[in-house]
Amino acid sequence: MRLRTRGGAYNAESPIGYNLAISLSGYCTCCFKSIHLVCLESIKMSDGKYSIDERRELLEIYHNNGRNVTTTLRKFGTAHRDRKKPSHGMVKALIEKFERVGHVHDESRSGRRSTSRAPDLIDKARIIVEKTPGTTVRELGRELEVSKTSAHSILREDLGKFPYKLKTGQELKQRHLEERLQLASEICELIDRKILDPMKIISTDESHFHLSGYINRQNNRLWASEKPTEVNQRPLHPKYTTVWAALSLDGIEHFQFVRDQKVTGAVYRQILDEFIRKMIENGKTTTHWLQQDGARAHTTRENLEIIKEAFGHKVISRRFPEIFEGEEVGWPANSPDLSPMDFFVWGRTKELVYKTKPKNLDELEDRIGEVLRSIPADSSRRTFESFEERMRMVVCLQGAHIEIALNKK
Repeated sequence: MRLRTRGGAYNAESPIGYNLAISLSGYCTCCFKSIHLVCLESIKMSDGKYSIDERRELLEIYHNNGRNVTTTLRKFGTAHRDRKKPSHGMVKALIEKFERVGHVHDESRSGRRSTSRAPDLIDKARIIVEKTPGTTVRELGRELEVSKTSAHSILREDLGKFPYKLKTGQELKQRHLEERLQLASEICELIDRKILDPMKIISTDESHFHLSGYINRQNNRLWASEKPTEVNQRPLHPKYTTVWAALSLDGIEHFQFVRDQKVTGAVYRQILDEFIRKMIENGKTTTHWLQQDGARAHTTRENLEIIKEAFGHKVISRRFPEIFEGEEVGWPANSPDLSPMDFFVWGRTKELVYKTKPKNLDELEDRIGEVLRSIPADSSRRTFESFEERMRMVVCLQGAHIEIALNKK
């Protein structure tokens, strides 16, 4: 991938002679969208947490912005999005040190260096971490025969490493990557040719809502003098309701609940009948595109024919190009990160619904309805703007997961 910056084109695969993690901002020549690429180069950091250049940069920002520490932290954080921001106290200490000794270098320490952080142990730790990045601090301590604290110091201070949580997502095999790239390329082409307006898409999907909700074990704690004997009990087969919904720029166009049965082709046909009737009344079957995923109930021939009769060729759905001829657009498997209902509606809805802890299915459905109807107009607009942005990013990343790239923006 190439990144266009103010100084010209930058090749992300070429080596860079820096020893820091540098964040480059610009726009991708594939999609002309502003993005951030991070080049993580294995450079030797100074003994301190921040390099000499970073310390000088902090001082420069501080003196150029009215000697305001808060502004300094904000601007430094904006310039280094993938570096942990220094604390307020650390910046003040750096300023005091500079005013006292006239430099920002680490001062030599008296006494003998601890043998637990001897050069040979640091080199051994570097080899272990490069071979197995998932090594825990405790495991590293056992390998080096040092304390957990010393192992942590070697990782953070001597090797300049930071712990990061891995993002999780659905597995993407080669055929999935190809399908995602094909979809994104077709969507971007339709948008560029002014055939498809992202603001005139109706995204549809269904999701299960269990009455028992979700228990976050990390936050589910009790303060007590003795270990509690209670157990959080959940039914083996919890009651749940399924809700199908359709989102457009105007908010939720329609939603419908399904209890005590699966969403089969016949059940989905009933949902479609009522939904399409509303869309015909609103005149949106002639102006909008319909997007749905590849669930089996959604893609039976009979249901796709009902959708085609209402929306014509303005459909984005799995199996649609296989059954009908024309400019139909398919939908790839394992791609919830591309569906507005998945990357926005269901996450927001479940977070707000379960805060109230509904006691029965009627209360659960009432609460779901309240949350769906309360989606702000500006949130819907940003969601469909994100839809186009995500498609263009998929093209740039050749079909790969996009969440990490989005979080770096």
